[in-house]
Amino acid sequence: MSKFSELRMVGHNIADSVASGMGFMIGLYTMDVYAEANASSERYIEVDFLTGETSGGTVSPKFACAIKEYGLVLPSLCDRHGIKITDFRKLTARFSGQGAFRGLVLRQKIIKADLPPIISRGAPANA
Repeated sequence: MSKFSELRMVGHNIADSVASGMGFMIGLYTMDVYAEANASSERYIEVDFLTGETSGGTVSPKFACAIKEYGLVLPSLCDRHGIKITDFRKLTARFSGQGAFRGLVLRQKIIKADLPPIISRGAPANA
């Protein structure tokens, strides 16, 4: 598999873990990014996996801690895929909790090339 494919896979895996509400990667089994997004006036949450920070809607302390944990496990996920975290310039996912627009958009920027966004609709209806 190409390096680009591995980078895309890592980004998709980590964003999907948050979207599913089952944070097995970090040992947290209940979280709901879509409920967090809906509870905010912005109606979305953007997660930066490289920094462990969020923007957009304000998140609960529990969710903020979970996102920081994802930032901590990202290097080992990259290692398992034969890539380095430094291969990413940007790795963000924007989660929207708005009805038919519920889903996520994953944005990855890597060294020497940018990958187009991955748009996922029909995320689990946990909210």
